[in-house]
Amino acid sequence: LLAAIRRQIANEDKIVRFRPAEGIRQTIQVLAYRARRARTEIVADLDESLEIEGDPNRFSQIAANLLANAIDACEERYAINESGAPETAVSGKIKADLKKPDDTISLMIEDNGGGIAPEKQELIWKPFFSTKSGNDRGLGLGLSSTKRLVEKYFRGRISVASQLGTGSRFTVEIPENGGGALSGKESGPIID
Repeated sequence: LLAAIRRQIANEDKIVRFRPAEGIRQTIQVLAYRARRARTEIVADLDESLEIEGDPNRFSQIAANLLANAIDACEERYAINESGAPETAVSGKIKADLKKPDDTISLMIEDNGGGIAPEKQELIWKPFFSTKSGNDRGLGLGLSSTKRLVEKYFRGRISVASQLGTGSRFTVEIPENGGGALSGKESGPIID
């Protein structure tokens, strides 16, 4: 973890060619304890060969925001209730996929949390809007900043498909060749 942090500080705001699977794996490692406490399993199917240009720190932040939200959704849905389910039982499931279906790199984070009501699905991208309830409500900045990072720094797009009681799937699509955000900039070495 310290090596990753040092690398991030040294490469802050640098446009480089990097392998996004590395950042996603590190993010999953950082969030593993939180996921276990939420009785949630994270499964990753990542194409390790994929490379994109951009700031690996910003990409890791995108992955961290989406994964943390998925953990929160699973935790809220599967909180221990009166049935007395043991704390060690895994109920929440998150799948992280990284692949290249066409000329874009696709990151998909899918969970079996409580889902998002249809009338709230457009609102989740607005600053200070939160679907979370209770004391763990949050500031409502995670998805709005994630959307901004995807669009501004990677010239990509983010979408959600969600159904109440079933879960949510967030999909980030980034153009394979940097999407124009990096045009004219000389890229550095591959970071992995």
